[in-house]
Amino acid sequence: MPIAFYIVPYVQRPILSTVYYERYLAIADIAEIIRWRECEVRGNRAVVKVNAPDIVLTTLNSLYKRLPVNHLDDTLARLTTAQKNAIRNELLDEGFTAQDLTDNFPNGVGGYTLRQVLIFTARHRRLWRFLNAVFEETIEESDNSNELDVMDRDVQ
Repeated sequence: MPIAFYIVPYVQRPILSTVYYERYLAIADIAEIIRWRECEVRGNRAVVKVNAPDIVLTTLNSLYKRLPVNHLDDTLARLTTAQKNAIRNELLDEGFTAQDLTDNFPNGVGGYTLRQVLIFTARHRRLWRFLNAVFEETIEESDNSNELDVMDRDVQ
């Protein structure tokens, strides 16, 4: 079955008539029919690797942003300028500054692999906490880049 990478938002739902909320990936609603693994990034979203039939990927393409590469070690150099700009804009949407990107990708993302870009985003993600009946993003940074190795290994 084909593999694809998506940017998927986290959503919230109340937990059985309580004041508490559950935070989960939107793709989990269809998790029964696909194999997937996620790595959380900034901006209340995750990069999700999906292994599913083409018909399912076509449906996911209409719901989420699909990354234009299919393997973590694919170089981004072969992408068009528009695709590289889309990845850069996604990083900016996640909360990184233009200076962050220049410091970490001096020649642009085209000189790197998807894995290298995702390691950068995974290392700089923000943590979430439940406060006042709302999930809030804290400014603490963490290293969850090892989730990429699990993602790579588990979803073949």
